[in-house]
Amino acid sequence: MNYRTHTRLAVAFFALSTLAAFLQGQSRQPLSEAEDRTFYFHGSIDQTLEVEVILTRHGKLIDGSYVYASHRKSLSLKGEMMTPAQYQLEESDPRGDVTGHFTLNELGGPGRLDGAWESADRNRKLPVALGQITPQQHQLLQKIWDTRPQIVFLAVGPYHSCVLRTLGASCWGEFVLMPSLGTRGPGMVARRALPNLLIDDTILAVATASRKLCVLQSSSLRCAQPYDPKFSLPELTLIPGFERGATMIGVNQGYSCAAVSGALKCWDGSSLSAGSVTEIIPSGVVQLSSGDPQCAVLSSGGLKCWSIEYQQQEKRSKLVVQDISGLKGAIRSLSAAGYDEQHFACAVDSEGLKCWGNNFARPMGRRPGGVRNLPPAPIAGLETGVTFVSTELNHSCAVKDGKVYCWGSPNSLGELGDATPQALGEPVEVQGIEKATQVAVGPRYSCALTQDDRVFCWGDNEFGQTGNVSHDICKVPNGAFDAIDTPCNRHPVEVRGL
Repeated sequence: MNYRTHTRLAVAFFALSTLAAFLQGQSRQPLSEAEDRTFYFHGSIDQTLEVEVILTRHGKLIDGSYVYASHRKSLSLKGEMMTPAQYQLEESDPRGDVTGHFTLNELGGPGRLDGAWESADRNRKLPVALGQITPQQHQLLQKIWDTRPQIVFLAVGPYHSCVLRTLGASCWGEFVLMPSLGTRGPGMVARRALPNLLIDDTILAVATASRKLCVLQSSSLRCAQPYDPKFSLPELTLIPGFERGATMIGVNQGYSCAAVSGALKCWDGSSLSAGSVTEIIPSGVVQLSSGDPQCAVLSSGGLKCWSIEYQQQEKRSKLVVQDISGLKGAIRSLSAAGYDEQHFACAVDSEGLKCWGNNFARPMGRRPGGVRNLPPAPIAGLETGVTFVSTELNHSCAVKDGKVYCWGSPNSLGELGDATPQALGEPVEVQGIEKATQVAVGPRYSCALTQDDRVFCWGDNEFGQTGNVSHDICKVPNGAFDAIDTPCNRHPVEVRGL
């Protein structure tokens, strides 16, 4: 995925399930095995209530407090370690009256506390998921809670979405990158926005793929891929050739890319030698496409896109770089998506919205052949007034005059926001969204940011991607004889916690 300058560098996220343990779990000592001291935990109760818990250990005795992000009133905690890695704590109000009970355990791994909260009368029980954070992350969390920084950029991944703020980032869905909830591992779902405490004011961009994490820090590219079978990097490592001058980064399945002093370079992850870095565009790169980093705007006003395509005559895959003509004036928004030789891209130029490439999103008709599906063609109904576009191979959305319009297929989970479970070859307005400024699409769901810092999402909600509870059940085809019932939201819902 790609990250471009937008007041600050914008952040987009992809799921990275195995790296969560690397980021936090290996460095966390279980509370039951640690020396007496104070520990900080951040997480959720019932997937929707954000909390921070502070615990101090005194042998087997535990005391501390916790607060909800929503009202910031401290509640006292007292209890003890009942058996190794299991704790019981009583919650009490300022008058000393018991108001609830926590039963927590460390069975999920170092730095994790899972369990349940129960009301004082034991009649109500809610799940609890907490992850240990550092004192520095505790301070960052307090600053984010106190200031509610402005949203700068919206981005989505396969199972979660995020907004980059002027300080830090907030995310919702399956939190595999969270330093707190990320330690829960695959399956942790929070249906609200929570601070991503990996993103502080020293890291300007983060890019992830299935087995790697890269960050832009101090104008350099640093990557980790601890579970890559071909070349393992157990911690964030400076990549040779990207030591300085990096301004934008992006990662896809094969490459980690960055614009370095105007040149676009990509690292294949095979080693730390110079031979693992390929220069795709020698100079003049000023903007990368959102989605996979497959297109770049040049300072000259030109546009280049690239892909790895199989050459039948040579019997091997080869880098193909293509000049894209047919666009006019400054490019206001640019998005691209791709996998192997399948690609689709859209741009907003001075005339309006134009798209090209393999087209599974239907309005252009299916066209085979990689990035050579040219020239860019207008989308009917969106010829003028479009300010922002986001696309993936199967569906796309655009902002026109503050409204959001989507098109594509299969729409079985409501990703087009029109409440009908059928593909749409022409753009349809998403009802209920006004004054939109940005839109972002992921696999079978979509989100939009509005002028007043609100975010609305619709579509697949199996992992909490829409940032709210599920109001619908969608049937996803599963072969010829049955369908899978999947939580979804066919209409836009507002993301909680922002």
